[in-house]
Amino acid sequence: MPMVPFFEFLSSVARSETGCVKVVHDGGPVPRGEYGLVELYCNEPGCDCENVMINVMDARGSHLATINHSLDRRWNEAAGMPPTFLDPFNVQGPHASGLLGLFKDAALRDATYTERLKRHRAMVREVVQGRSARPTTAETVRSPRSTRNAPCPCGSGRKYKKCCGLVTS
Repeated sequence: MPMVPFFEFLSSVARSETGCVKVVHDGGPVPRGEYGLVELYCNEPGCDCENVMINVMDARGSHLATINHSLDRRWNEAAGMPPTFLDPFNVQGPHASGLLGLFKDAALRDATYTERLKRHRAMVREVVQGRSARPTTAETVRSPRSTRNAPCPCGSGRKYKKCCGLVTS
């Protein structure tokens, strides 16, 4: 099951809807900073898996953790696995356990974010099954970035510069 970043399927949607989490206090299991949540989905035609991989990236673009999350808990329960866990087949950074906890506490408690993941999975299925045109521009391979005045990709409804782009010291 090859997992491909969402922005390679639908770059314009990914650019405006990629999630992020911001830690504003020191002393916790995760250092202060902004963390991007880059979604990866299966690109295998006919696959009906309901998993999404989340690559957690720091502001410099460094990979910190890979989280495997089931959009349909029945899949993982049938296999005797938890619905959300650190992926054992990917390299995990020193704060991976803390980032997993942050993802569970912040992102998964946000119903808007979890529904967005389900919608993105459905959109990827449409592209993979050939029912929707896959973008072919060079933009497809760029990582999603936000301009300061664009809506924040975390989905807060605020401008990027007033949300995840806010620099705090």
